[in-house]
Amino acid sequence: TAETKAAETSMESAKESSKDAAPSTSAAEMNYPDKPITLLITFEAGGTTDVATRLFVKYWQKNLPQNVNVINIDGAGGNVGIAEAKKQKNDGYYLVVQSAPFAMNAALGTANFTWEEFEPISLFFESYMALCVRSDSPYQTFEDFKTAVQTDPQQMKYGVYAGSPMMSTLLALQDYTDTQFNMVDIPKTKATELLAGCVDAYCDAFAQMKSYIDSGDFRCLGVFAPERLADYPDIPTMKEMGVDYIITEQKYGMWAPKGTPDEILEYLNGTIKKTYEDPEFAEELSKMSFVPIYTSRDEYEDWLTNIYSNFADFVKTLQ
Repeated sequence: TAETKAAETSMESAKESSKDAAPSTSAAEMNYPDKPITLLITFEAGGTTDVATRLFVKYWQKNLPQNVNVINIDGAGGNVGIAEAKKQKNDGYYLVVQSAPFAMNAALGTANFTWEEFEPISLFFESYMALCVRSDSPYQTFEDFKTAVQTDPQQMKYGVYAGSPMMSTLLALQDYTDTQFNMVDIPKTKATELLAGCVDAYCDAFAQMKSYIDSGDFRCLGVFAPERLADYPDIPTMKEMGVDYIITEQKYGMWAPKGTPDEILEYLNGTIKKTYEDPEFAEELSKMSFVPIYTSRDEYEDWLTNIYSNFADFVKTLQ
């Protein structure tokens, strides 16, 4: 699949350019970790972040001498969970997943934190958003959808959950079509709102939409991916149709509390790299329409700096 190919290409690049990212000190020498690690997800169980993270942890634990306990603290676009993470000791035993909408919420002023208040470790997976309508919708293509929105924006009921990745794709679509949709706030991320006809269009991670697309209930008008998905060659990318915004990137990473020692951060980065290079992990993740990724700590910080800056600039243009 395209996801598998992307993972293989990225894996080869990582092996060549990030060899020095592997930990120089063993866990035994550091006496770390000598107890279970807690990994916090700041969104609800069963969502995009949760599903892919729990699969990652399944393989990540193979490279750790201790178990990893995954917990969920949902609320306020990640603010509730992040507030809890800030209280924790910087000893490497309490980590938090960096979710895709964090940079967007910071730019919109709804997040009370930024990445600079933590220690970035590495990115570890990404997903692609899919714009869908019901199969009986009059919108056969994205061009039909765009024309309808530009003709009468208020006729388009677009489902969105504020503070989620779907919000960033909505902002990009509104900017591209130079209009504002009739936004319908839906409870959390629920494709069932589209299935029931409560909204006319809905965008979520392809992994969340896949079963509805496969069943024929949904028509996918486009995916926010760099290239067409190998298993779905008839679905165009939004980039092909001119909707090419860095703010639609859905990359997820791991942070530690500020002040966590470098040797612990390097050790954790190295274990993520080993997990990334596990072909079984890549295969299982790609079956769920996610892509494994890995970055050195410096590369991750560069990406965070860039995405936060791009969101801030984009929001200024909207205002």
